[in-house]
Amino acid sequence: STRMESSAASDVYKRQEPNRATKYYYGVDTGISNDYTVLSILDEAGRCVRILRFNGKSIAEAGEAISSELRKYNPRGGYVETNGVGRALYEAINSKNYRAKAFTTTQDSKTQGVRSMMQDIEDGVLELPSKELMPEVYNELSSYTYKISANGKLSFSHPNGMNDDIVDSLWPVSYTHLRAHETPE
Repeated sequence: STRMESSAASDVYKRQEPNRATKYYYGVDTGISNDYTVLSILDEAGRCVRILRFNGKSIAEAGEAISSELRKYNPRGGYVETNGVGRALYEAINSKNYRAKAFTTTQDSKTQGVRSMMQDIEDGVLELPSKELMPEVYNELSSYTYKISANGKLSFSHPNGMNDDIVDSLWPVSYTHLRAHETPE
């Protein structure tokens, strides 16, 4: 089986146990090479209730790990990035009927989604784990950079050696469910 990432590691954040009366939504960023695969789950109030971050798993193992978490939350819907090997992970999750929608990250969709997520954080619409509870979230957000191209287009990225996988799992679900937008194009 194909290995999506290189080393075995896992980081977990859980705010609360799932509650059947609460609506949940999720986002998945698929990691390859040195990246992480990340599942982020938000509740309807915009609180991040769960982050599962790992690498070193095959696509089948990653699909099972994510499906196992989604089974607990019974989400109303979510987004799975389908760039590269993400398509296979999407198929694994979608086969379990967790209302997954595929999306392809482009520079434009990422810029639009990240800007919306930044506004959600500023407005208090999106509540993330504190630096003490999950320092990886803080590290990704604080090292995130942007540049403006010669034609005036804004783009976001992370410095070499850093990751943006948590951010990339959060912005699609934040954008679509907290702001009631369509999938970023």
